[in-house]
Amino acid sequence: MASVTTFHNVEQSLEWAARLLRDLAFVGPDPNYAIGLDALVPGLVVAVADDSPGLDGLRSSGVECLAVDGPAMEGRSALTVLQHPRTLALFEKRSIGKLLVFKSSHALETAAAHAGLELIAASSAVARRWENKAAFVEIGKRLGLNLPPTAKVDLTQASYRSLVETLGPYLVIQAPHGYAGARTFHVHDEASFGHAREEIRSPIARVAGYVEGRPMTLNACVTAKGIAIGRPFEQLTGIGAFTPYRLGSCGQIWSKTYAGDSAREEMIGAARTIGEALALDGFRGVFGVDFVKPSSGLPYVIEVNARLIASIAAFTQLEILAGRVPLLMRHIAAFVEPEADHVSLDEHLGPLDGAQVVIHNVRDEQSPIPGEMSGVWRQSDGAWRRVQSAAAAIRISRLGPSEAIVLSGPPGRQVAPGAEWARVQRGPLLAADSDPSAYASRDPANDIRAVVAQPLRGRDDREDQSLGRRDGDPLHDEPIIALAELVAARLGGTSA
Repeated sequence: MASVTTFHNVEQSLEWAARLLRDLAFVGPDPNYAIGLDALVPGLVVAVADDSPGLDGLRSSGVECLAVDGPAMEGRSALTVLQHPRTLALFEKRSIGKLLVFKSSHALETAAAHAGLELIAASSAVARRWENKAAFVEIGKRLGLNLPPTAKVDLTQASYRSLVETLGPYLVIQAPHGYAGARTFHVHDEASFGHAREEIRSPIARVAGYVEGRPMTLNACVTAKGIAIGRPFEQLTGIGAFTPYRLGSCGQIWSKTYAGDSAREEMIGAARTIGEALALDGFRGVFGVDFVKPSSGLPYVIEVNARLIASIAAFTQLEILAGRVPLLMRHIAAFVEPEADHVSLDEHLGPLDGAQVVIHNVRDEQSPIPGEMSGVWRQSDGAWRRVQSAAAAIRISRLGPSEAIVLSGPPGRQVAPGAEWARVQRGPLLAADSDPSAYASRDPANDIRAVVAQPLRGRDDREDQSLGRRDGDPLHDEPIIALAELVAARLGGTSA
C-alpha cells in the first residue's frame, strides 16, 4: 500500500502522521498541553519538569514520558526542561528530530537549534511583535479592524483626565506584554490610574475605553492553503474564584457561541484578515483572536495570540470527538510538510460541545497544591465526587455522562500568585444509545477512529442549534462551574 503523501480527512491525517511524526517530542513545564496530541502522533515523547497526575495518565496510555526534576525545579519552563541532560539523552536515544512547544522564545529557538531539533513553532520575533498590545493598536488600525476606542500611550506624558476625555469614563490599561490578565488594569479614577502606571513598569502602554460585553475568542491556523478558522466561543473572564485579575481569562465554553450570524461572520472575517497579514509576516500555524461582543453592534477585536492557544489541548480533544482533523494537526503540518494539508478551510466552523475552567492561585502569596484532586469526577444527585484517578483517564474522550476531568500538579508543588493551580474539563454528553467503553481503547488514536465510526449527537452540525443553550443563560447553567468552585475552594484551603 502506498504511503499517504497528502491528507483530506482524519484517517489520512493519521496515516500521514505515522509516516512523518515518529520523531516528534513535546517539551514544557507541564504535560497538560500534550494531552490530545498523543492521539495524533504515534510514538510521542513527552519531557516535562516534574511528575504529575497528567503525566501518569499519559504513561498509562503508552506514551514515553520523562520528568526531569522535582516540584521545586528552578525556573520550570520549556527551556530548562529542554536543556536538562536527561532530556537531551532521551532525545538522542529516541532519535528525536522535531520539537513541539506551547510558546517559543529566542532562547528556546537557540537551544533547539543547538540540539539539532526542528522547532514546530512560528518565529518568536514575529509572534512577539503581534502580541505586543501597544503595537497592536497600530496594526489593527492599519488592517481596518473594529477596535474599541483605543490608543498607544506614553504614560509618562499622559494624564488621567485627558485619556477619559478621549476614550471614555472607564479605562483598560495594558502593558505591552502580559498573560491571562496579568499587567492589565481596570482604571476608574486618578488613584487607580496612578496604581496602573506604577505597576505596569513600562512608559508605553495600550489604553482603551472599557467595553461592556461578552468576551469571545476563536482559534485559527495559517496553512499553505489559506486561513483555517474555527467557530467563535465564549471565554470565561474575571471570575473571582478562578483568577485574581479582573480582566483575566480563566476558561472557555465551546457550547456557548451566543453571537448571531452577523457578529459571527464579523469575527470570522476579522480572523481571516489577521491570518492573511500574519502569513505575509512569515507566520505559520495556530493563532487565536480575542473579541468582546457588546449587547448591540459588532464585536470588537481585542488582541491576537500568535502561538498555540492556552485551550489547545481541550480544543484538540473536542475536535477529535467531532470527527475533524484538529487544527493542531494542521499546525504541525504547516511546518513539517505544508503541501500535505488538503483539508477544507471551513472544516472547523461547526459547533463543539465542551468546556474548560482554568483555576489560578488567587492568593497574594505562593501556595502549595494541598492534595490529590486530579482524576475523573462524576455529578450525581447534585454533588460532584471523584471516582477515578488521572492515571485511569485523562482524555475527554474517556468520560461518561455527567463526568469531568480535573488536572492539577502534584501535591506539594508551590504555585506562584496568578499562576495555574488546576484545570477542569468536560466534553459532550454521549448519545443515549452510546456505550462509553467504545471510546476507552488503550490506543489513543483509536479514540479518533471510534467517533468517526460512532459519532456523538450533534457531531459537526453546520447549523447553530446552540446545543441546548440560549443567549443570556446564567453562568451557573454550565455544570463544571460548580465543580471548579469546589476544586478552587479546596486548593485555597477553604470549605466549599
